[in-house]
Amino acid sequence: MTTQTPAHAAPTERRSPISSGEWTDSDLREFLDAFNRHDIDRIMEYFADDCVLETPRGENHWGNRYEGHDAVREILTYRFGWLPDMHYGEEEHFAMGKFGVSRWVITGNSVEGDRIEVQGCDLMALDDRGFISHKDSYWKIILPSGR
Repeated sequence: MTTQTPAHAAPTERRSPISSGEWTDSDLREFLDAFNRHDIDRIMEYFADDCVLETPRGENHWGNRYEGHDAVREILTYRFGWLPDMHYGEEEHFAMGKFGVSRWVITGNSVEGDRIEVQGCDLMALDDRGFISHKDSYWKIILPSGR
């Protein structure tokens, strides 16, 4: 005999992996570790349903902006496909309550054959439930020598 959930049952409320509701260095490390594993499901557990992700590249001064859980999942999945051996190393983390910063060097080879090695950082804010409401990513701009 199988048990069925009644149609009127409330959906299970998601819980943030950041149980305290404030960043710790450990939380920031675990979040970056999920990126290094390319574990999109684990990464998305950290993001609020109405999250915003701003990337380093784009036509606007903020780069490109992706709003909402589905849009963020889609762009991160694309990025893992574009840079299949992406790795964040040389990391440092700074936890300040609901605000966290991770600084790192990202390395990898794009599917077009371009080598990526650049220092950057993520600025991340948590909402009142402990989910990432806003993640803003920055990369150094590398110019040919002599410029």
